[in-house]
Amino acid sequence: MSGCCGWLGRPASARSVRHVWLSGIISDVHAKSRQTCGAKRVHAELVLGRGITVRRQTVETLMRRAGLQGVSGRPKHRKIRDTPTASDLADRDFARVEPDRLWVTDITEHPTREGKVCCAVVLDTFSRRVVGWSIDSRATASLVTNALGMAIEGRNPTADETAIHSDQGTQFTSWAFTQRAADSGLLPSMGTVGDCFDNAMIESFWSRTQAELLDRKRWHTRIEPANAIFEHLEIWHNRQRRHTSLGMLTPVEFENRHQHKPAARIQQSAYTKLRDPHSLRKTQGEPERFAPQPNAKLPPGRAAEVKPVTGMPDDLKDCRYDPDTEQLTVGTGIFAPVSPEVWNFEVSGLKVLRSWLGYRVKNRKGRKSSDLDDIRPTRWTQTKELLLLLSILEHTVEVTPRAADLLDQIVTGPLIPTTDLPTPTPAQRKPPRS
Repeated sequence: MSGCCGWLGRPASARSVRHVWLSGIISDVHAKSRQTCGAKRVHAELVLGRGITVRRQTVETLMRRAGLQGVSGRPKHRKIRDTPTASDLADRDFARVEPDRLWVTDITEHPTREGKVCCAVVLDTFSRRVVGWSIDSRATASLVTNALGMAIEGRNPTADETAIHSDQGTQFTSWAFTQRAADSGLLPSMGTVGDCFDNAMIESFWSRTQAELLDRKRWHTRIEPANAIFEHLEIWHNRQRRHTSLGMLTPVEFENRHQHKPAARIQQSAYTKLRDPHSLRKTQGEPERFAPQPNAKLPPGRAAEVKPVTGMPDDLKDCRYDPDTEQLTVGTGIFAPVSPEVWNFEVSGLKVLRSWLGYRVKNRKGRKSSDLDDIRPTRWTQTKELLLLLSILEHTVEVTPRAADLLDQIVTGPLIPTTDLPTPTPAQRKPPRS
């Protein structure tokens, strides 16, 4: 007799009989629970209520075969299909032979003891240079709009030649961001939903920034990572960090070289083997004045140290400001000139300069987060950090009115009637790739 015939005539095994018996009991328990109990509670009823020895995995298997399941508390979201969004102009190909042809943008956030800090960046894929950035305590549409506005003012891109690529986050699909891009002649581009590879270059940038800067220490106030991010973007990333994809050149060096030789040779030198930068400059006839400047720094602010701080301030009362003389007194030290706008500058109701000083005195006030807060400083070592903060606030105060005017133009400008919008093409009507 063959094995198949033996299997057909063989009686049911004890395990199969037990599973049939358990399936009937499980169905009865599930029905009595008003079809609300899942495998975990059904198993508890069988073991504790009816004295049946059975494994929970067996209950899960039998319930799955019978099509039984508990009621989930998770809301059932309705997936909207065929939502009109911008097409993907990058198509995962970020290589460009000229600057300001493709910009990529994204947001990251990092926790501090005061709350999270959000930062938006606009990156030029040609040179990996950060051309626009913005920092705030919340990831709103104004955050990404300010970063885009900084990139537009600094680079002045040609209309209908520069694409701005992003994901489909609510900040990038907002009316303020899309209108700001349209007014400047930028071409909108978006990847598919939930696909990090469609914006891989900016995702890689934020991954390295988190590893090289934000994850290396714990931040107490929001202003600390904001200062560090500013220095990391403008000084380190753009002017000092050497990129393997650029032939071990910095983004600023790479753009300077592009201005004085053909684009084809630029791309060739970017992926060739690393050589002496000075020999590369001499062989291609680049003038001496375009030699790399690895120690380039931002210009200092107006504020200077008039009198050094020799003693540690006891509390915030030892930090005083005189608006008439524009002098900031920190313990025994004096810093001037400090404008009233810098002293009163605030972010989301937080006085930036006062909050920074409040965490650098002996007797700090506030809720203790850990035992480390009991450690108090004994001497003042933050003069350079304070001067850097003052220069950043001076720059921010200068550009804030311009940013506000741009935002007012966007908000109060005329709306576009739906009848004036172009009809979507068949390609734009297609659902995004899953």
